[in-house]
Amino acid sequence: MKVVAAHDGARQHGTGAGSPAGGSGGVSYAQRRLWFLDQLTGGSTESLLPLALRIRGPLDTAALERALAGIVHRHEVLRTRFTAAGGEPVACVDAPGGTVLRHLAAAGPEEVFERELTRPLDLAREHPLRAVLARLGEDDHLLLLVVHHIAVDGWSWDVLLAELDAGYRGEPVPAPPLQYADVARAEAGRLAGPRMERLLAYWRDRLAGVAPLALPADRPRPAFWDGSGDVVRFELPAELVAAVDGVARAHRATRYMVLLAAYQALLGRHSGRTDIAVCTTLADRGRADVARLIGPFVNTIVLRTDLGGGPTFAELLERVRAGALRDFSHAEAPFDPGSSARWPASGTSRGTRSRRPPSPC
Repeated sequence: MKVVAAHDGARQHGTGAGSPAGGSGGVSYAQRRLWFLDQLTGGSTESLLPLALRIRGPLDTAALERALAGIVHRHEVLRTRFTAAGGEPVACVDAPGGTVLRHLAAAGPEEVFERELTRPLDLAREHPLRAVLARLGEDDHLLLLVVHHIAVDGWSWDVLLAELDAGYRGEPVPAPPLQYADVARAEAGRLAGPRMERLLAYWRDRLAGVAPLALPADRPRPAFWDGSGDVVRFELPAELVAAVDGVARAHRATRYMVLLAAYQALLGRHSGRTDIAVCTTLADRGRADVARLIGPFVNTIVLRTDLGGGPTFAELLERVRAGALRDFSHAEAPFDPGSSARWPASGTSRGTRSRRPPSPC
């Protein structure tokens, strides 16, 4: 199998009640957020993350099917459905088994994309991974993997593709040392009680008085979010990147901090404001035992900088650096709907576990 092109952009049914290898799993705050948005939008396709691989040359479809089945077997999150109980999401881990790869008759790439990327995924009834193989011609195939964000992040794609390659070649792939549900349960225990209150108190103080930023050329914000938007991709010249890195080194900062300072300065210039808050996402993979794990290790935080007083860029960068270091050290706090009240750490604090209805898995 030779992959000659890849495209990254934005029904496999569950087996019902878990078997000895199935059952209920933990739900992380990242998954709660994505489940909530899915319920809010009525199952839109916004959270479907696709990866398309164009494969030229002889293809051993049986080996490909075994490789995909092995990935789903090793990573429970890819065979997890999300139902509801008492208004909260419940992870239902199904036993491994069944067909992972779906075969399509000869079809063009556009037809495959249209078919798979416009069809919502039912989190309560379907597993979050769709794998479709379309035959484009003799020794020419398209493998489309579509995974709901509730089961993957950007890092997860590297893990998935590395295991797919090794599994296809028949190489042994070790099982991860733990499952994503273990991480979710550990998160629940770590953020229960006083620690969560301290984190939330920090962010209430940090973000007090933040107001929406109005830009002269901005479009009016709709009353309801509809997912409209676009992505503009561009590359910075190598010499500019080297200069940015030089500034970062000189001020004990990172490339990200330098670019953030420049971006906030630009927003301040166009808006006339000195209080600039920028939303960003972080991936928390600081532990070695989660490096080979598939799952959404992401959280949202807001980086706020005071541009008042007409600082030089060096002075602004120091403010950005100091603020980012403080904010990153409090990045565990979930920026989720109702995280401080309705969803206290996956039901482990305030006695909510005992009040939760039986799981509908």
